[in-house]
Amino acid sequence: MTASKRDRCTERLADELAVAEKKAYSDTRGKVFWITGLSGSGKSTFAQALHARLCAMGLPTVMVDGDVVRDLLLTNSRMDREGRLQVAEFNARLCKFLCLQGLQVVCATISLFHSVQVWNRAEIPNYVEIFLNTPLDLIEKRDPKGLYARARAGTITNVVGIDIPPEWPRLPDFTFSAEGLAGSNPTAEQVEQVIASDFKLIAGR
Repeated sequence: MTASKRDRCTERLADELAVAEKKAYSDTRGKVFWITGLSGSGKSTFAQALHARLCAMGLPTVMVDGDVVRDLLLTNSRMDREGRLQVAEFNARLCKFLCLQGLQVVCATISLFHSVQVWNRAEIPNYVEIFLNTPLDLIEKRDPKGLYARARAGTITNVVGIDIPPEWPRLPDFTFSAEGLAGSNPTAEQVEQVIASDFKLIAGR
């Protein structure tokens, strides 16, 4: 066997092993609920409610908050587009790692990059993308941290939605907006929609 033919066989075997590994992991109960949207769109509120609901179902669940991960592990990361992309990629790899341990992973992160969304869909087994499409004008009215007011005034830069264009999810599994929601507890109702739609698949395993 020539060296080139041996290399091709090695590459083919590696590809086959990768496919088999991904299929084996996709048969586990681990899942990633990737909650994305602008700062102030309600990601943390939704993530906390979903985390509590999954725990109540008796499922081993961990919450990953993008801001907390940055503060704990990526303290030197930049806030410009390139820095934010690096953080988003790190969050994605972390979520995959936890998912492969059989955990339910609830991740609240801005991470509005098509490249990250595509990677997640291809590489993370049992991936669920939840887009909180809260209108920017409503977010700016809330603005609990004063983030958007400072960005509009020009005192800060590198704010997604103002001077960093967001790359909206193209094919999210769920899209929710705070605009026009009815009910006394819209977040709880949205969480139940995710549970009802998604866990029909898990229940049969």
